[in-house]
Amino acid sequence: MNVAPTVGNVPIRSVPYDYGQLNTSLAADYRLDRTSSVNATIERESFRREFRERDRTWEDKIKIGYVERGAIEGTIRLSYEYDRRRGSEYNSDPYQQFYSESLGPAPTANNPALASFFHSIGQFRSFDLADRDQNILNGGSTTRCARTWMAP
Repeated sequence: MNVAPTVGNVPIRSVPYDYGQLNTSLAADYRLDRTSSVNATIERESFRREFRERDRTWEDKIKIGYVERGAIEGTIRLSYEYDRRRGSEYNSDPYQQFYSESLGPAPTANNPALASFFHSIGQFRSFDLADRDQNILNGGSTTRCARTWMAP
């Protein structure tokens, strides 16, 4: 006798959310003169996940910066960063084997619990796994304050 589950959203085992991460980077600084310097960094961040919507993602980052220490009584810093994330093919429901729907065939459309067989909608992507291009511009300054104390 073949018994199909009546609902598909009952957990039958825990989803392992472990992952592997590898970060590699190369950085360089160059002193232009006594008070200013430029710097550059190239970085790659790679993730491997077995039970997520994407098995693998990688993000490449390029950052350049400028530091000026002589224009004001303090420091001026400017930087620009470009990030690009990509990944393996997207699987909208990698969790099927962890729910009761994996125990038998899907029910027919007449079954009132049919909606419980949907865990995710393909158009709703996980933000930490989605393709992304990002431009970041940063700037800032710090100043030194000098106080003079005069005795009366």
